[in-house]
Amino acid sequence: MKTNPNPAPVNLLIADRHCVIREGLKAMLQSLHKEIRFIVTAVDSGEKALQVSGSIQADILLLDHSIVSPMDGAETIRRTLRYKPTLKVLVFSHDCEHGYVEAMMNAGAGGYLLQNARPPQLLEAIEAVLEGKKYYCHEVALMMLTEAKKPVVEKLILDHRLSRREVEVLRMIGKGKSNKEIAQGLFVSSRTVDTHRQHLLEKLKLHSTAALVRVAIEWGLA
Repeated sequence: MKTNPNPAPVNLLIADRHCVIREGLKAMLQSLHKEIRFIVTAVDSGEKALQVSGSIQADILLLDHSIVSPMDGAETIRRTLRYKPTLKVLVFSHDCEHGYVEAMMNAGAGGYLLQNARPPQLLEAIEAVLEGKKYYCHEVALMMLTEAKKPVVEKLILDHRLSRREVEVLRMIGKGKSNKEIAQGLFVSSRTVDTHRQHLLEKLKLHSTAALVRVAIEWGLA
């Protein structure tokens, strides 16, 4: 978002059932006033978010996915966007379980940020979502990438009788990791890594580390 000498304020609506988090977010947003001016309204339920989003002309809703009774986070997003389609939604949560993230994004959220975020990251997320971009914090992006690869992992386990640990070793081999680096990353001995490597060669009917690297890349593990 480009700044200008007198930027229009952003009407930001916080919906979170925890008073401490609502007040903490207010304070955090106030600390960002030099970069962007916020007019902040905070409510403790999805129903109240729906009620006030239009009257305060909210630009963005900062929502805790676990907000309760009777609307959950996804239903809050769907109903609020039905009433105010131009509203942007950024989920701000302590949990990045795949099912929650998928439900929020499918409902219409523009981004997902964890509550351990620092002020600059919060500002980055808000700016991205206001510009119509999708935003995922690092932890959520990594989780989604891992989930996307699960069908590949399950196929390897079934088709080639690989263990999950062997798949992880294959992934790290594909990324060019040495035995020592793999051992450190998995908290095992180098001898254990050697054993996994040998099992991979036998099960995949390969004859070299270079072949393992090639296979890992072809299967999208590296």
